Amino acid sequence: MNLLDENTQKGTVGEVLVLLRLLIYNVQACFTLKDSGNDLIAILGNSKKAIQVKTDTWTVPSSDKKYDILALVKLDAGLSLDNSKVYLLSKDEADQNKRDIRNKSLPDIYLLSRDRIKKIFV
Repeated sequence: MNLLDENTQKGTVGEVLVLLRLLIYNVQACFTLKDSGNDLIAILGNSKKAIQVKTDTWTVPSSDKKYDILALVKLDAGLSLDNSKVYLLSKDEADQNKRDIRNKSLPDIYLLSRDRIKKIFV
């Protein structure tokens, strides 16, 4: 059996968690065929967004990277998905909040919710 290293395992759990949480709000999302800087593609109505997911190790991709949404996942220590947090930021919001992202101290207004989805998928 080929075991996943810890970083790959956490990253994959984070991507799946974002995918599932988006689905709760009727956002269709799927994995990209190859990771070229976007982990998920999401669709809501006529809006299509490329999503970069960062799990536990939060960084803002460089400004030349093409993505629409940065999803930041803070996994619960016991890997309880219900107790894990998912934040969604547009590329501009990510650039404006680099310090808070680096310090993992984002305000709750960025938590994935119906209101965040409406704002981000316009």
